[in-house]
Amino acid sequence: MSITPTGPDELTYAALMAEARALIPALHPGWTDHNPSDPGIALVELFAWLTEILAFQVDEVPDAHTWSFLALLNGPAWRPPPDPAAADLGDAVAAALRELERRHRAVTAADTAPRLRAAGPGSPAAAGLGDARLARLARVHAVARRDLTRPAATAERDAPAHVSVIVVPPPAHAEARPAPSEKLLRAVAAFLDARRLVTTRLRVVGPAYAEIGIAARLGLRADAPPAQALADTVAALRAAFDMFTGGPEDIGRPFGEPVHLSDVYAVLDALPLVDFAEDVTLTGGRPVTAEDDSVSAIGLAPHELAVLRRIELVAHDSYRRPHALTWTAQDTG
Repeated sequence: MSITPTGPDELTYAALMAEARALIPALHPGWTDHNPSDPGIALVELFAWLTEILAFQVDEVPDAHTWSFLALLNGPAWRPPPDPAAADLGDAVAAALRELERRHRAVTAADTAPRLRAAGPGSPAAAGLGDARLARLARVHAVARRDLTRPAATAERDAPAHVSVIVVPPPAHAEARPAPSEKLLRAVAAFLDARRLVTTRLRVVGPAYAEIGIAARLGLRADAPPAQALADTVAALRAAFDMFTGGPEDIGRPFGEPVHLSDVYAVLDALPLVDFAEDVTLTGGRPVTAEDDSVSAIGLAPHELAVLRRIELVAHDSYRRPHALTWTAQDTG
């Protein structure tokens, strides 16, 4: 017989007998006498009675056993109360279950950033830095199956069992490309080392930056001051591509996300002084071409962040007079 109750409390004599009688016609159609006088029914009743006794015993776990299970779950540092009989066993079980549900280890690449942000600032690794830099990590990203400590030519090759964690500190003194110090990288590695799987090869590195150039021709509205329109356009593009506050969620564009022409058009279309944009082009190290061989996007590796290097604009006022502005990022970081 196949019995699938939901719990030991449902393994009662009556329930077992009812299910057994319901299964007999399907399993043995020739067995038609289901009265208590039938020897087969007598055996079924005997087994149902024994099963009910065993189920009752299984469901009766002594408190001492539960305290022992809690000691196994909570680890060697945990100690049961001096007088278990006077303690609230239910509260102890609930506390153990809450601890089991709490994330501690970085099992997947997606676990890394939440673990660093939740527990990193108060960790011994952060205290060893002598300041709050681990608490102020601006960006964290993890890439599975990559060893980014390899030379650039081989860094993107598949690396089984490896997870590379990219950390970006907040910019200091208008840094264009903030990079973590070796001390910060060691502190992050020490924090994650205690939380990684034994088989994981952890690598902690700084970010790689992919330079992007944008050029466009703008048609201005009739009442638009050209100098103001050009300045607003540069400011809007820089804000949209800011590595800390840009992107659709104002937290920076994701690592590895390609820069599409449509991203640039969306920024230009929202400008109040710009009537239309044309001849928008992108330049960068990984161009993605369309069917007509024009560049439709700039691709990025999974560990790269896009940074604007150059913006070239030509705006035409209502008299078709050209006004040009070129902005180039300063190498301050």
